[in-house]
Amino acid sequence: GGAAPADEDGMVSILSAQRDRFKERANAAEVEAREYKNAVSLLTAEKDQLQHDNLQLYSKIRFLQSYQARRGGSDEAMEDGRAAESKYQQMYENRMSPFSQFGGGERHRRAADLTPADRVALGMARVVLANKTGRSFVMGYLAIMHVLVFITLYHWAHVQACTGGEEKSSYHHDPSIAQLHPANAIVG
Repeated sequence: GGAAPADEDGMVSILSAQRDRFKERANAAEVEAREYKNAVSLLTAEKDQLQHDNLQLYSKIRFLQSYQARRGGSDEAMEDGRAAESKYQQMYENRMSPFSQFGGGERHRRAADLTPADRVALGMARVVLANKTGRSFVMGYLAIMHVLVFITLYHWAHVQACTGGEEKSSYHHDPSIAQLHPANAIVG
């Protein structure tokens, strides 16, 4: 009977040691998994940022190419970037919204349908509203014009109130006009 408890104690200690080893391995695996997860999230964020930067650079390349084409320059300087350019061309094309492209085309079509005077007015409005100085000038001009109209109306109302509604002008005293317009003549 005494061998059985010793065997049980030995088995319990073996199982406890094995359980502790498995706990340590599980904890180590959890720590390693967390580290991998953090590394993956950092690399994913970095990849997304680099992809965003590359798309912006490709957009600038397209702008420079269109600018260079308008100037009539050569394309030799751009040859080295063709491989990198083709890599991001598809992503750039996918990023371009067909709705914004359609809206831009519609704006150009409607502007082309305008009369020349309307096109000039539209161009001037775009120039004036495009910068802060133009907007400030227009606001100042409008404020001055409103003040002048207010002063003019106030003066006119004051003159009307002071004369009792009768405006005295030179034609009331001219006898030739009084003969033509007897209703307006002042009896004197």
